[in-house]
Amino acid sequence: MNCANRYDLKPLANFCFDYVMLDLNAESVGADRCLQHLESAMTWSADIDNSLVENTLHYVDVHCKDVFLSERFIQLKFTTLRLILERDTLLAEDSVICKAVDRWAVALCARRNWRPSPANRRDALGELFYLIRFPVMAGMDLFGLPADALKEIRHHPHRFNTQPRRTPIIRVGDMKFRDKEEVFVERAENWCPAVVIGARDSLILCMMRSNNSNQVAHIKPEKVLRASAILALNQFVLHSGSGAVDQYKVAKYVRDDGDHHVIKLGRKEQHVQFSEIFLQHLRVKTWKKANEKSAKVENSKAPAKKRARDDADLT
Repeated sequence: MNCANRYDLKPLANFCFDYVMLDLNAESVGADRCLQHLESAMTWSADIDNSLVENTLHYVDVHCKDVFLSERFIQLKFTTLRLILERDTLLAEDSVICKAVDRWAVALCARRNWRPSPANRRDALGELFYLIRFPVMAGMDLFGLPADALKEIRHHPHRFNTQPRRTPIIRVGDMKFRDKEEVFVERAENWCPAVVIGARDSLILCMMRSNNSNQVAHIKPEKVLRASAILALNQFVLHSGSGAVDQYKVAKYVRDDGDHHVIKLGRKEQHVQFSEIFLQHLRVKTWKKANEKSAKVENSKAPAKKRARDDADLT
């Protein structure tokens, strides 16, 4: 990446960006690799890379408990740790964060040949101490803190953030996505399954589901359809072929026709088997929900029909 930035090689910079994003979302990636990517991205000059830093920090948000226990965490630079602690979206309680920061302070004392006394650990933390949200911690979690730390918290409450941390999300303009949210991406009038893994400028970063390998795609928001939106519209996804990337079309359910289901695709109706309808783990749940709703409607109509027949017999 340094070479790409130095010689203004945009294609190489984009390749490095996509490589890091794929590595962050690989099943084998660990907290140590994530922190390595984070510190490398912070050293790159760049327009590339506030977005790369932000996407790496999102991984830290979601996997922060593993990050705090990693060996590389206690070796982090002061500026890197400060960037992490300033996050509003770390998915951990501040009591856990406090223990991790204390572990980092002990390691820093060891590197400086200091005795890891409470006073030395406090000096090692410096301004980082005020990034721990002590006011939102339970009383029992504060019980084990040194007396000097408790005194500082009591005398300077205005220096601490009093707001609880929020659930991490991926923002693209006005849109918000959960980590690894399932979506469909429009490509050549078909819809390809993908998961949201990050954001870059005004584009959504999606990891495409492929039969051979995964790839990162930079997609405009209008080309992305949420799986949850399909459910809300009572629509389903119809498999339309296979290849390097599976492709699907969004269809509307019309009616049950014996062994087949009638689906409306655009303006045309066609008969399909149940096995051709695809919405991953939501598929069966959706069909059951639709059938249960239909059965409830019929059951609610039955008493009214019976009363109407009885009234007709009496007359």
